[in-house]
Amino acid sequence: MSTGLSGVFQGLVEKYLKNEAQKVLSGIRSRRFIKDLWEGIKNATASAGSAIAEAFKPHVDTVVSAAKTLHQTLKGHASNLWNAVSGHVNTLSDKLSGHVQDLKDKGNLLVQHGTDALTALKAAATEILGQTFHNMNHTIHGMINTGKDAAGTVVDHFTGGK
Repeated sequence: MSTGLSGVFQGLVEKYLKNEAQKVLSGIRSRRFIKDLWEGIKNATASAGSAIAEAFKPHVDTVVSAAKTLHQTLKGHASNLWNAVSGHVNTLSDKLSGHVQDLKDKGNLLVQHGTDALTALKAAATEILGQTFHNMNHTIHGMINTGKDAAGTVVDHFTGGK
């Protein structure tokens, strides 16, 4: 009889487990379950991100502090360098004024050479085009006359002339 009772008990347990498994599976299939699962993942990720940020904060603060110190140091060196050089600017300006003027004069001369070259090129192109049009004049007149003759032939054809 115990075999029969244990079989009945086993059947009830199996039926109960099957029912519960179906409930879990239908819950997994529902949108609410997926939404809750997604929210749980997001919360866990945010918590992990905050924990990581907190763990690295002292290191980041150290890097930021070092960058600020470096900035102040470089700013001081630049200021010192400018103060050292600025006293020589006027002196060097006077000493180099002849060289600067010579460079300006040579630059102006180069511009003048370029202008002269463009003027010569323009004159040559004008002359070449003028000669070309002059040479084409006779040919163009011949074409016009041929066109007139052809038009006359067509008119004569339709009007019974020549």
